[in-house]
Amino acid sequence: MDATFINRVNEIRVLEDWWNSGKPHFIVVYGRRRVGKTRLLKEFLRNKLHIYYLCHLTSHEVNLSRLVEKTGRVLGLKGLEKTRFNALNDFLELLSTIVEDRLIIVLDEFTYWVRVSPQVLSELQQFVDEKLMQTRFMIIVCGSLVGIMHREVVGGGSPLYGRRTGTLKVEELEPWYVKDFLPNYSKVDRVKVYSLVGGIPFYLQLFDRNISLNQNILNLFVKKTSPIYNEVDFLLREEFRAPQVYISILSAIARGENTPQKISNIVGIDRSHISKYLKVLLDLNLVQKIIPLWSKKGYYRVRDKLVNTWFKLVEPVLDEIESENIDIAYQKILDKIDIHVSQIFEELALKYLLYLRRIGKLRFTEIGKYLHKGVEIDYIALDEEMRKAYLIEVKWRDLKKQDIERISRQLDQKAPYNLLEKYQIDKIIVARNAPKNREIKTYTLKEIPI
Repeated sequence: MDATFINRVNEIRVLEDWWNSGKPHFIVVYGRRRVGKTRLLKEFLRNKLHIYYLCHLTSHEVNLSRLVEKTGRVLGLKGLEKTRFNALNDFLELLSTIVEDRLIIVLDEFTYWVRVSPQVLSELQQFVDEKLMQTRFMIIVCGSLVGIMHREVVGGGSPLYGRRTGTLKVEELEPWYVKDFLPNYSKVDRVKVYSLVGGIPFYLQLFDRNISLNQNILNLFVKKTSPIYNEVDFLLREEFRAPQVYISILSAIARGENTPQKISNIVGIDRSHISKYLKVLLDLNLVQKIIPLWSKKGYYRVRDKLVNTWFKLVEPVLDEIESENIDIAYQKILDKIDIHVSQIFEELALKYLLYLRRIGKLRFTEIGKYLHKGVEIDYIALDEEMRKAYLIEVKWRDLKKQDIERISRQLDQKAPYNLLEKYQIDKIIVARNAPKNREIKTYTLKEIPI
């Protein structure tokens, strides 16, 4: 298998199960741009009779005629390309009378076709309702414009609502798979890479394993010729017809203005209207709402790693980049990167703690941040059954014995004993590096499988 096709075992298994059932299916596959949906489908399609068509931002007639021509060429149906169809369902109905074998039909980037010609939804619905179950077809529609997929394909107002027999959302890779792209990088550098671009395979492939991380940062984030340089702008303009307000909100959250009131003050939109925009960003997985333990109020953070990196590290130095002051821009990014990474390391630590719970090495029933009147603990994990609580501090630093003792004293001072009076309290430190301690559990990058 190609080295860049990594850890999609579960997704392939789901697709294969649908295929092996022998039943007709209408499947929806969606996920963020660059997450690897097309590559996943092409791996799945190997050695299977299939029609793969990449939809375009062009007219209904052009998309349909190209699909017809592709089908005729792949299946050896001479003269099919000369047949003119007015609707997608007309073509699929004719195809169902010709092809009796198991056949996969993939309409990739289906949202492009929908954006130009919304009637294609009703045409596909008509075929699914009237003919699909009489065939052996497996129809897969795939899209990157997550908002359109939600509204027009899987949402309650869509003509296709309730028709799909399966849905597969393709998520980014877990951080543990960064090492498969950059096996010769140190764990410290792999954490930094994950902090910059997350688990999006396309972005991870852009890092040249034969040069240093800093040189990669220069090439990918500071040079205007980089394939990443316009990526966030393109991503947001593809998703939103009027992206300006969303861009302003994401920029504000990335800079730490992370409550509705703070966002409202920065963006200049009444607080009562901000929630509408935040809901859209939540639905698209661009932001995440964090609700601390024992709190009703929450705050927001940018969930998409590349978007977060862009607004936190790159946007502030765009003037220098556009003015060709590359060295200055590059140095400013390097100066801030450890602060940026430390925030993402908290997320990585949480993933690792959840992993330890999954394999039975750490027991808790609930975990979350603690934030009350300016007092903050990175995480508190509760084991309701055993009445045990863990106070957890995460540090992107190399700690010494005296650092651990100081952190322990600080946790003693910050602990909400009134909420934990019935719990036995232990402490956990997750750090870049730290000596072992008899009284406090410590986990470091040495244990974290990144």
